[in-house]
Amino acid sequence: MPQIQKESVKKRIMKEAKAAFLLTGYQNTSMRQIAQKSDMTVGNLYRYFENKASLFGAIVDPFLGEIDKILKETTKDWVSLQTPPTGVFDLKGKPYQEAIMNMTRFLVRIIRKHRDESILVLTKSEGYLYGNTLQDMVGWIHAVFVERERVLGRTILPIYTKALASGFMQSLIVLIQGSKSDEEAELALMQLIENYFQIPAQTDNLVD
Repeated sequence: MPQIQKESVKKRIMKEAKAAFLLTGYQNTSMRQIAQKSDMTVGNLYRYFENKASLFGAIVDPFLGEIDKILKETTKDWVSLQTPPTGVFDLKGKPYQEAIMNMTRFLVRIIRKHRDESILVLTKSEGYLYGNTLQDMVGWIHAVFVERERVLGRTILPIYTKALASGFMQSLIVLIQGSKSDEEAELALMQLIENYFQIPAQTDNLVD
């Protein structure tokens, strides 16, 4: 007879796992610890999640899915977390600026809606081998900077573009953890984009 899973139990496991991952990180959190916090045996925990990676993925994948959806919608399927951002700097003029501002609005709201999940992905995912961890996202941002240097006709120094990508992601972490409102986060993210990507911020009337 197949194991009957209770949705309430699954939600409790994910809640306790998220708290544990936020406290000690993916790498330093064990399934045994999560089982204890969830008031169940390890064997029962494995009936709900086959391994730690699947449990971590269940927590962060919906957040990453929303980010990916926004990237696709605001760039008409041109950019996503799964595809290199080739050509992202070829757009010019008002449509490009509007796309950047719309993307910023959506990203701020999603990131702040899923604040814990964004912190998990950006600061607590070391050792997680599946999906878009911090290393994956730094790699994606690095590709954006490589593309920018190509469009500007400058010699690409990988160490420079990697440093820029790491700096951008660390700045994003500070923004997520420190901003007190969506308005402050939106303005700060737009300025961050302006400084790193050399895109005019046009911060007037950013917030609806």
